[in-house]
Amino acid sequence: MLHNIKHNGVLHEHSYVVTVMISDQPHLDPVVSLVVETLSDGIERVHVTFGYMDPPNIARALRRRLRFDIHATSFFLNRRTVLLSDRPGLARWRKKLFIGLTRTAAAAHDHYHLPSDRVIELGQQISL
Repeated sequence: MLHNIKHNGVLHEHSYVVTVMISDQPHLDPVVSLVVETLSDGIERVHVTFGYMDPPNIARALRRRLRFDIHATSFFLNRRTVLLSDRPGLARWRKKLFIGLTRTAAAAHDHYHLPSDRVIELGQQISL
C-alpha cells in the first residue's frame, strides 16, 4: 500500500489488506474461513483461510462477504526473485535446484485465481 501511495500520490477510498493462510485441515467451512477486521476508515484487513485440499480462489472467497467489482479492482502481489550468491550456507547445487524450482513455479495470480490483467506485482530480490 505504501508503494501505491508513493507511486500514485493517493490513498484509495477502499483498501483491503488480504492475508491468505492454508489450514492443516483438508476442507474448511467457507463462512468461517473469512474474517474482516476494520483497521481505519476505508482500510480493512481480511484473513482468508483455505483447507489444504480447497482451491485458493481469492476472488470467490472475498465475494462472500465484500462487495466489489473484480474488473475494477487492482490486486498488488509480492514477487520474490531468488539469486545465486557465494554466501555460505547451502551447497551450490542445492541453491541452483531451489532457484530452478522457484522459476518454474506457477504464477501467484494463477494459483489464487485472480485476473492477470488486474494484478500488479511488486518484487524483491533475495540472495542465497
